[in-house]
Amino acid sequence: MPLWGRNDKAVSASANVESTTGAPIGTYTAVKLGGRANAHYANTSGSRANVDIQMFNNATPGAFMTNMAVGVFGVSATEMANNNVNKSVEQGAHAGWNLRRAGTGPLKTMSFTGGTASGYNNADIITVKTPATGGTNATVTFTTNATGGSLTFTISNAGAGFNLVTIPTSNIAITNATGGTATGNTTVTNLVATAGGRAGRIHHETLVAMGSLGAQTAAFGTPATTGDATTDNTYFPGV
Repeated sequence: MPLWGRNDKAVSASANVESTTGAPIGTYTAVKLGGRANAHYANTSGSRANVDIQMFNNATPGAFMTNMAVGVFGVSATEMANNNVNKSVEQGAHAGWNLRRAGTGPLKTMSFTGGTASGYNNADIITVKTPATGGTNATVTFTTNATGGSLTFTISNAGAGFNLVTIPTSNIAITNATGGTATGNTTVTNLVATAGGRAGRIHHETLVAMGSLGAQTAAFGTPATTGDATTDNTYFPGV
């Protein structure tokens, strides 16, 4: 990266002129669309500078690249140590500025676990909602026995943009064939929906390795004790 800072914050831009004491400038190159006239606009409208700004702490699939969440995160030495101790899946390659790529995928399987099914109606459908911007929901049909049990599932539309392997039950709903109130059992507690593709796969690339990121007022070389950003705590807890 041609320019970066040690503060855990996004770049600044005015009239498309960038400056930074935080995130690296030039991260738009990680999401540009080939060599066409709009190559540096990614999948959003705006200049290279705006893309750099929006890349900071971005975890929204589809914001820049279809079926992937790409963002730039500042990882302090403390955050790096916390994730190593906790054996988190979000382990940056090194303290400093990291490019995070999180994949997504379509619905792969649907199953019923944890009890005996009853009361379901095989004219109803299951919708699995995707959390991704630009993603599509999945739909599942099922057949039952005479008591509404022994469910057999068929994925009629696998959807796209699922960023978790196991989909929360809050994203699952049972309706009638037109999306209205289901005529049978609507309990989703024992339904397990799993995604395939690159769902749940996360890759970190160190753009700038540094151990003093986040130390806004201390001398260079002093480990970070405070951070400007808190929105990355889901992935990198600490300051």
